[in-house]
Amino acid sequence: MEKDFIGEHEISPLARRFPRLSPKAYKSFKGDIEKHGQLVPIARHRGLIIDGVNRLLASIELGMEPWIEDLDDNVDPVAYVSSKNNHRRDLDKDERIIIAFRFSEESTSGRPPQENDAHAPPFLTMGEAADEFGVSRRSVEQARRVLKEDSPAVPELKQAALDCLVKCSDAEGVINMPPEVQRRAVELKRSGQARTVTAAAKMVEDELRQEEDAEARQFNLALSLSETVTLLHSAVGDLHRQVEADSVDLILAFPPTDERNLPLFSGLAGFAAHALAPGGRMALLVNAEYLPAILQRLTHDEVPWITEFDYRSPGRGAKLLRSHPVTVCRWPLLIYGKRKGTSLPAGVDFVSEPLEVGATGSRKHSQLLELGMKHVVERLVRPGGTVCDPLLLGRAGIAIAARQHGCHFIGASDSSKFISEVKGRLNSEEAASKSGEVTPEADPT
Repeated sequence: MEKDFIGEHEISPLARRFPRLSPKAYKSFKGDIEKHGQLVPIARHRGLIIDGVNRLLASIELGMEPWIEDLDDNVDPVAYVSSKNNHRRDLDKDERIIIAFRFSEESTSGRPPQENDAHAPPFLTMGEAADEFGVSRRSVEQARRVLKEDSPAVPELKQAALDCLVKCSDAEGVINMPPEVQRRAVELKRSGQARTVTAAAKMVEDELRQEEDAEARQFNLALSLSETVTLLHSAVGDLHRQVEADSVDLILAFPPTDERNLPLFSGLAGFAAHALAPGGRMALLVNAEYLPAILQRLTHDEVPWITEFDYRSPGRGAKLLRSHPVTVCRWPLLIYGKRKGTSLPAGVDFVSEPLEVGATGSRKHSQLLELGMKHVVERLVRPGGTVCDPLLLGRAGIAIAARQHGCHFIGASDSSKFISEVKGRLNSEEAASKSGEVTPEADPT
């Protein structure tokens, strides 16, 4: 264990177990000594300072000769220090918790004091230390989780807890946050801009989120590939802030259909009500197994849901009535709705032309999707209109279909990976079309 000195005076490990005064309290304490002198002696035992560390430090800084009394060698230093400090009225609860942690640290780490070392801290369990200093064992355990050597807490947070600037119960709530969040939270707490470090961490997270949003807006500008294609870094819930109201003719999306993602459909319905132009429609490729639950989520006054069809079966369509039995569970269905006061195209036979049959007797799943997207865009949107994929789970397939039909395209995702993939495929497709090459077919999902 490294030796601790103040000036030429060595400090006992026992004295280190008790907190020194806060900067504000120490300034007042030092001023009192300067005005009235040192009224209480500093205790030294066998050459080590065991009590009066704050008095020693103030005297040295003031250029005064410290008043030190040497105790008899037979005095029990542990009992002396405990008697002097355990019941000090100026020790608050948080300081007692830190002291209890320090006295139990040797025990919990499995390192009992060396024999014949009078100044070694007593071997106390967390429970014994908690009882000794009048605090709960739970509070000592919280201090240990924050202050132990392998704690994820950053050094700044640990020091703030040791200085009792931050309660250990408060610090425990932020130790698993990113190190930079912890550091900035401690700075806000020290500056008085937050009452707790937990509240400060929330402020930091909000600031970082705002910075990320600002970066995303700049990123979006850079991703405007042309006058007709725009990619946005945004979740569905925030997309209404970046897409003008009544500006989209078709929303075409492939939302993940499982129980965990069902709430997403409420967001899609809300976005459709905001973004769809009069007469606009939204088409979603969904799993028929979850269709009843999905339709409940899609309830919105401005977007009634009209029709569904099995994209595998050209020429077949059916009105979706309440009594309609959902019989297809393995493959998705395409459903769409419209604004009030408009009429749908006659029929629902989007995929009416014969499909080529592959060597195995069935069409590739990706080919059906590509063909389905192409027909939906052509059937529901006039050239010059706007198509939006608010999830980009269709990758670039919808964007390519929209561009080939002469439509504007808006794609959005909260995944930078999806955005980069779509941008790369669009650039590749555009380069290939200019050179007259045919791009290999890719799975849009």
